[in-house]
Amino acid sequence: MSIDDAPIDLQMLDTTFGKDGRTDIISTFIEHSALLFNRMNTGFEQHDAEVVIDVAHQIKGMGASIYALELSTHAHELERLAKSETPDWQLMAESMERLKKAFATLSGYLSEPN
Repeated sequence: MSIDDAPIDLQMLDTTFGKDGRTDIISTFIEHSALLFNRMNTGFEQHDAEVVIDVAHQIKGMGASIYALELSTHAHELERLAKSETPDWQLMAESMERLKKAFATLSGYLSEPN
């Protein structure tokens, strides 16, 4: 995968946190994201828009902080849909699938030697 196609900007991450810090930041991100996705799944099952908003907001910020902009963009989209006066759970489910796919792509990329 070329740098332009990468789901994260590792150069910016290294500039911000250093190569040694990168490992800790990514490890923390993956660990917390897994917990957040579990919480989001529960929010979806219960049709609790507030939970979805909160979790999507956290993922959006975490993604942006590690320069995973596609992930952050998908989280922002889901957050926006959940904030609707009458949330469309079908649209939100489709948005969540895009978010999960972006997270899976990012996780796979981060598991490769970089």
